[in-house]
Amino acid sequence: MLWGEFSMAEYERGGGPGRQILMKAGHFVYRRDGEIHGLVTGAASPTGCLTLQWYTDGEGNLVVGGGGTVDET
Repeated sequence: MLWGEFSMAEYERGGGPGRQILMKAGHFVYRRDGEIHGLVTGAASPTGCLTLQWYTDGEGNLVVGGGGTVDET
């Protein structure tokens, strides 16, 4: 997260309610295989936010166009 705030959630592999996390400037998410992260339903950023994202394969190699999207929040 480069600036602003944005709510995300971490989910258990078996489902269930997510644990909400308020991402702030300087925070990052490192997703290991099998981890599930997502948006918080109905959440909105109180400040807006700017993120930098990249995707890698299982070997740590950069995946160009790896499923990311650019959104304004």
